[in-house]
Amino acid sequence: MSRRRAQDPFPRSGRLAGRQEQDGENQPLVSTYRARDDPDRLILGPHLRDDAPVARQALVASRSYKAFRELLDRKAFAEAAALAERNCLDGSSDSAFWHTQRAVALSLAGRFEQAVAAADQALQREPGNAYALAARAGACLGDDRAEEALAGYEEALRSGDARILPRARKGLLQSLSMLKRWPQILGALSEWNLPPETAYPWRIKALAGLDRRDEALDACAELLRVSPDHPQALWQMADLEISRDGLEAVRMKFARLARIPTPPPRYSQ
Repeated sequence: MSRRRAQDPFPRSGRLAGRQEQDGENQPLVSTYRARDDPDRLILGPHLRDDAPVARQALVASRSYKAFRELLDRKAFAEAAALAERNCLDGSSDSAFWHTQRAVALSLAGRFEQAVAAADQALQREPGNAYALAARAGACLGDDRAEEALAGYEEALRSGDARILPRARKGLLQSLSMLKRWPQILGALSEWNLPPETAYPWRIKALAGLDRRDEALDACAELLRVSPDHPQALWQMADLEISRDGLEAVRMKFARLARIPTPPPRYSQ
């Protein structure tokens, strides 16, 4: 039975499908794109580097992979998993790659235990493969197995493959959030020096979890300075103010703002 997937600090946030994750100047060996039904979930695709093995480079142009991508775009996740499985059984295909893709499709279908098993098969063929590790960790996270997910993302980061950094870092933060390990989130953010729009939502969540409301509110203000009228920052700010001042006080403040002909942008959402 499928379970809820781990949430980002601001689950209302949406991102464009088709966006690729980059980290510094590194060109990803494995492309990542957003699932159309779920903008916060990354899909692992085939690598496109010039120094990649010729056989695996050919996967990006293969009919099977194009069909697999089309099935994911149509949300036909079970069919995509079945297609990946057929390619796993084809001796002429890269089975580790296709087991990883099968794990991705099964996770999107909510079949997390099967996704873990598929990722394990990929790792049997290519031990330490960072993308298989990330696929396995993502399936564990979807299955509410946060400790296993955390261990998997940590191992993916230890692989030293800079191209997996965005996915592994995000997954690690999601795992720590599920486990309510707020100090570790703050420590990771300090170490990684992420862009403000990526870092601040996690920082706000961690500070709120530690009951450091005033610092969390300051972080909301900082995020709004970087991204004015950021809707998730506004929601979190209102929630923090309610927890600090009470619902009635916040309701009265917003009632007063509603009578202002042109309210401050911060409260216009």
